[in-house]
Amino acid sequence: MNSDQVRNLRNSSDTVASALHGSLNYLRVLQGFHDEAQRSPAALEEHRDVLSQLWGATFDALFSVVGTVVDRTKGTHSLPNLIRACGRYCASSPDDSQLRKFCARIEPRLDPKLEPLRKLEAWRMKAVAHRTAEGYLPAFYEDNQMHLDEIEVSLNYICEVFNEFALQALQTIHVFEEDPNHLRERAAALMSKLAPRQREG
Repeated sequence: MNSDQVRNLRNSSDTVASALHGSLNYLRVLQGFHDEAQRSPAALEEHRDVLSQLWGATFDALFSVVGTVVDRTKGTHSLPNLIRACGRYCASSPDDSQLRKFCARIEPRLDPKLEPLRKLEAWRMKAVAHRTAEGYLPAFYEDNQMHLDEIEVSLNYICEVFNEFALQALQTIHVFEEDPNHLRERAAALMSKLAPRQREG
């Protein structure tokens, strides 16, 4: 690859990494909300309407951002497009044949039909981004229900694929979270302040 191609890959890689970082932040906020709701359900009951809006907005933001990361639409800064671009760049250089083969091997791991990604894709495409009629059906929720730990597994999977690519193509590794519990604990602490009167007793 020439220097311009490497620079293009680095710029796109940074954009994808930033989106993954944001997705994990949204997840930690949701986990913090959930933790506090489990500890003090009665204390938060009077704020249910507000909390429902906060939860829904954060949930939608998470799936909007992570949906972009796995999007295959041409021109989108996404992980599949990043890998494809690298493969195209390598095709014209015999010296990069091994990297081209690596890209061909790793791209299928982002197939939206695979279980780590299938539900993420469904939520993003049918419920969050496009608000389809199917996305409002009870059957959709039954088929695509995701607990927060499942979302975490899926995000970690995408981060793993991303770093495998970044290491091979750009000799870099991204640290997406230095302390996964920090934002989660802060979100829980915020929720705990909503009903201090109930906690004093």
